[in-house]
Amino acid sequence: MAIKVFVEPKNGLCLPKVGHVKHGEQTVDLTEADLKGCEGVKIVRAQGGGKAQGARPQGEDELLAEIRRAVEALDKDDPEAWTSGGKPQVAAIEAVLGYQISAAERDKALA
Repeated sequence: MAIKVFVEPKNGLCLPKVGHVKHGEQTVDLTEADLKGCEGVKIVRAQGGGKAQGARPQGEDELLAEIRRAVEALDKDDPEAWTSGGKPQVAAIEAVLGYQISAAERDKALA
């Protein structure tokens, strides 16, 4: 089963059954159980069920919830992911989500 994950360490990390995985959002052929207890990796979205990768939610509540989940997946130590004011960069959130959002939508999700 393929699953989308966000690898936090900048130099990547070694995951069971697949070996080295680069930093950032990756799709790996593992299950959620395989990733249990792995430090430095967060599950973004399981593949197979739910909507297609990169499909923007139709409802505002779901969109705002997905933005919040994407922000949680960002590397807190990556200065390129954050503005000088401490907000997550829209581009960084979009990279996790797979679709575009506005700064206003980001701000509303984080309010």
